[in-house]
Amino acid sequence: MLAAPPLHQLDGKYRVLAQLGQGGTANVSLAALRGLSGFNKLVVLKSMKHSLKSEPEFARMFMTEARLAARLNHPNIVQTNEVFEFHGLPVIVMEYLEGQPLSNVLVRAAGKDCFTLAMHLRVLSDTLGGLHYSHELEDYDGTPLGVVHRDVSPHNVFVTFDGQVKLLDFGIAKLAGSHSETTTGVIKGKLRYMPPEQIAAEGVDRRSDIYSMGVMLWEALTGGKMWHGLSEATVMNRILGGQIARARDINPAIAPELELIVEKALASDIDERFSTALEMQTALDEYIDTLDDPPNHRQIGKAVATLFADERKQTRDVIEEQLSKVASLSEAEFERMQPIELTTFASVSGAEPTQTKSHEREVLSARRTRAVGLAALAAAVLTLFAVLGWGYLRSEQPPPAPAAPSSVVPVPVVPARVTLRVTAFPGTAKLYLGGELLPSNPLSQSFARDPDKTVMLVAEAAGHERETRVVRLDQDLDIVLTLTPEPPVVEPQARPKVKPRKGRASAASSEANCNPPHFFDERGVKKYKPRCL
Repeated sequence: MLAAPPLHQLDGKYRVLAQLGQGGTANVSLAALRGLSGFNKLVVLKSMKHSLKSEPEFARMFMTEARLAARLNHPNIVQTNEVFEFHGLPVIVMEYLEGQPLSNVLVRAAGKDCFTLAMHLRVLSDTLGGLHYSHELEDYDGTPLGVVHRDVSPHNVFVTFDGQVKLLDFGIAKLAGSHSETTTGVIKGKLRYMPPEQIAAEGVDRRSDIYSMGVMLWEALTGGKMWHGLSEATVMNRILGGQIARARDINPAIAPELELIVEKALASDIDERFSTALEMQTALDEYIDTLDDPPNHRQIGKAVATLFADERKQTRDVIEEQLSKVASLSEAEFERMQPIELTTFASVSGAEPTQTKSHEREVLSARRTRAVGLAALAAAVLTLFAVLGWGYLRSEQPPPAPAAPSSVVPVPVVPARVTLRVTAFPGTAKLYLGGELLPSNPLSQSFARDPDKTVMLVAEAAGHERETRVVRLDQDLDIVLTLTPEPPVVEPQARPKVKPRKGRASAASSEANCNPPHFFDERGVKKYKPRCL
């Protein structure tokens, strides 16, 4: 199979300026929409990888996103201009956004007063507005599409330099009636913003996205990550067990109205959450309106533009230079040109300074690996220059003096009991510990600490292979088991019975004696009996 021509050779009204990046399913490019009299407008082209053209699941996901993107038209959702086909591959044309993902804004604003809690709440409110629109979207015949985003997080909320808020990345969105089922043990989306029903593959609806917004609100109110420093297995088990710390316990200054909103959004029981994103947005807006000086979009945009002033200028300079260069080329010259790759800068970030906060590393890593919604990346990738610059300046400073050794050696406190948290997929699996059936799956249960004893943990489910794990109850444990489906049983085909030829004894009966010493098989071939030779 021949490879598709490079996207930058796309003739017609688009000229690619730079390759922004790539994800698991798509390549993303910054391009100029060419018009009359030298008119150019920046757009972002997202095209499915040619290598995935023969993969039905990935092709279906990309086409679902393309069809949905073409229908979405709301000021708080990234705008899709058109969807077309290039050498058999779908291409989504999106608006170019000047700004930063909310995840980057929060990292840069940490410890500063320019991006206030009130501004953060307004951004979340606008995001809820975009979510509600997508949840309410109908087909042309009036049938509800039942859109569920399934990946709502600060990485997929974009704040422009004029204060507009855009929800990005409907790449794994689910539509009502779609046949997209999650493979056992495979979780789509960001685990740390995911509701329990999505982890357990029990079916999702619009209230699942509301839970994700609840996590974002919790982090806004506490000023930290909900699951900072915890392993994926621990996070999964605590979400499924509803073990979420109250925001007020971390920040006692939280307003009671906001505490009620975040607790309702984060309810483990989906029926106890807000029924719609609009309901949650209304509750949030009612609180914002009680503030002495509610923030407006101009103030939000100014704050973000101030935080990223240097990156904004650098980005504009790079784009203007590339736009001028590409616009002056003939068609033949342009086809021979290789566009610059802005992701070259991202590859340098592998040498991140050790003083970078862990949640900042998470943001940078997510930005490098996610191509979905990369309308933001033309501005965002140059943030890495600042990160690397900080690392250089910090390396020039002398290391801190080592702390004086303490003469008092603390005695560690050994707990008398430990907690075992276990989740097994599928959800119908039964758990056994030491041969005894455990009461639930998922499980969170306290046991007496016994460092010298090992026990067998077993998970069983119909139609799946048994999964076992040897555990020692000497410390708290978080375990996730994914059972492998049993291969289908193939019934052996019965050999057709062959009617003996008329006038001849069957092979079975003739084997009983040696008179005669031979027999004729089903094809009429004469064969001698081994014991009669």
